[in-house]
Amino acid sequence: MNGNTKKMQALVKKVQKGDAKAFGEIYDLLLDKIYRFIYFKTGNKEDAEDLTETVFIKIWESMPSYKDKGLPFEAFAFRIARNTVIDYYRTKKIKISLNEEIKETVPDSEDSPENIVESKMLKEIIFEKLKQLPESYREIIILKFIEEKDNIEISQILEKPVDHIRVLQSRALKALKKIIYEKRN
Repeated sequence: MNGNTKKMQALVKKVQKGDAKAFGEIYDLLLDKIYRFIYFKTGNKEDAEDLTETVFIKIWESMPSYKDKGLPFEAFAFRIARNTVIDYYRTKKIKISLNEEIKETVPDSEDSPENIVESKMLKEIIFEKLKQLPESYREIIILKFIEEKDNIEISQILEKPVDHIRVLQSRALKALKKIIYEKRN
C-alpha cells in the first residue's frame, strides 16, 4: 500500500468520525483527477463541472456507509464518477463523445511558446483520434494514460478482471494505432 492510499484511508476514517475538514482534504486530492476524467468523458467544461460537483456530493453522502473492502478509496470515487456520467447520458439519451475543445491548461513559466504550441497541437491530435474509438476503448486509454492508473486500479474502477483490462487495453491501443496510421496514408 503506497503512502497516498494510507493517507486517503486515514482521511476517510476521520470523515466517518465527523471531521468535515478531512473531507475537504479528500476533495482537494481528488478534484482535478475526477474533473479531468469526467471532462474526457463528456468533452464539455460546464457538464464536467456540474457532474464533478454531483460526484463529490454522492461521495459525501456515501461516507457514513462506506466500508473499506481492501480497495483504494480512489477506485471507489472513480466508480461513482463513472456511474454518474453513465446516468447522465442515460437521462439525456445522448451518445457519449469528446468535444473538440482542448482542455485548458496553465503553462509553466519555464515553457517556451514553441513548447506550449506543440503541446496544444499534440492534445488536439490525441482528442481527434480518441473520438474515433469505441467508448470502452476510450475509457481504458483515459484511465491508463491520462489518469495514469495501473491495471489493478482500472480493474477496480470498471469492476472487470485485470486480465480483461489487459486485453481491452491491448485492443484499444491497436485500434488507436490503426486510426493514427490510416489517416497518415
